[in-house]
Amino acid sequence: MKRYRFRLDTVLRVRRVEEERAIAELSQAQREKQRTQEIQLARLEAYNNMAPSDGSQPTTTFLANRAHLELGAASVVTAGAAHEVAELQVDECRDNWAEAAGRVTSLENLDERHRTEYLFEVNKAETAAIDDLTSARYGRAR
Repeated sequence: MKRYRFRLDTVLRVRRVEEERAIAELSQAQREKQRTQEIQLARLEAYNNMAPSDGSQPTTTFLANRAHLELGAASVVTAGAAHEVAELQVDECRDNWAEAAGRVTSLENLDERHRTEYLFEVNKAETAAIDDLTSARYGRAR
């Protein structure tokens, strides 16, 4: 009897490569999310450390300080938006990985089922051959 060979082995290898690529993309997205969170926290801390000027001051100084605070606030908002985008990217990559892993698992289950059927057929053929051999010996002995 021929040795076992899964007919969809090439497809299974491709699916495993796709799963590995999805894992790598998820890892990269998680690193980017971490990086954007660190940037967001740093900008928030910098904004919190900006002190509004007190007392009377010339209009140009007041407007310059006000613009500086507004730019700091805008950088916090921008960093927050970048972090939210990174979180969405992580969720998308996680979904892609789960889908790829499901495809690999289904092919592995199919391979296992076919392997079990093959081993059953091999055992059945071996049992039949042993039975034939035993019956032939018994017939010659008589």
